[in-house]
Amino acid sequence: MEELGGVRGANRPNEIYLDAITSATRTYCFVAGDAPEFYASSPPRRDEPLILRLRASPKSFFQATWPIGVNDLPWPAHWPLPREGRYIWSLGSQGSAPLWLRLVDELPDSLVRRAALYNDMRCYTQAIALIRKILASAERL
Repeated sequence: MEELGGVRGANRPNEIYLDAITSATRTYCFVAGDAPEFYASSPPRRDEPLILRLRASPKSFFQATWPIGVNDLPWPAHWPLPREGRYIWSLGSQGSAPLWLRLVDELPDSLVRRAALYNDMRCYTQAIALIRKILASAERL
């Protein structure tokens, strides 16, 4: 599988993991009612199907088209909002990746506490990205 992940652009290093699902994301934390986006560091060379399915019922799945040359894809509007559970998602011929969506009641206002919450809930890519963001802002002081 081609590696999905990376950065959204030179101006947003490592922040992509805070709000997007990539192949590096194994557990993603979100607040009920929020819809994440998907991100591929290597955009598709042709329109590719994006498929998300529950691991518990592999016959039930959602499908959308990821357009050629696009890195970011918002949660498709015709899909129901995400819920907590184990999923498998795949982008075209690039293979599939396991994903566990974890629901949090609310996110703390404190970025340090939010990073700790992400870590405690095993949303490691989000925790690491937030810690890097905190450190980058501290270095500017």
